[in-house]
Amino acid sequence: MDKYFSEKSNYELLFIPGGDFALIEGNGEEFIQWIRDASANAEEVVAVCTGTVLLGMAGVLYGRRVTTNKIDFTSTIHLASKIDWVKEARWVEDRKLFTSSGVSAGMDMALAVMTGLFGLEIAERLALGCEYEWHQDSTRDPFAKRAGLV
Repeated sequence: MDKYFSEKSNYELLFIPGGDFALIEGNGEEFIQWIRDASANAEEVVAVCTGTVLLGMAGVLYGRRVTTNKIDFTSTIHLASKIDWVKEARWVEDRKLFTSSGVSAGMDMALAVMTGLFGLEIAERLALGCEYEWHQDSTRDPFAKRAGLV
């Protein structure tokens, strides 16, 4: 198995990060198959930035509403088809899948996931402990306009 993932494929919460490695590793069929298997078995799947594109390349997102990093939006979404790409959203929840734009939007999304798992009070305490200003509105996305998407 690749150095980026384990033999395990049954997760309560599966996190797929993005970044420069994502699209490089997305060319490896073994890695893409692992994403398919792990996503199918996970209770919830969370992706940040171009990690969403990896899920799309694995076929996990067909027919789902998702978003990804706004700076790379138009240059990456063609890699994953039959998906409802949401141009303006910090994060999108579609059943067990949560996808977000960039890193700070990923923090907002993670706190939304924590709200679902543990309640609002715990999520607010987590944000405070991180000294993070949580934007709870998933549609608040100033970067979509800056990237020329809307």
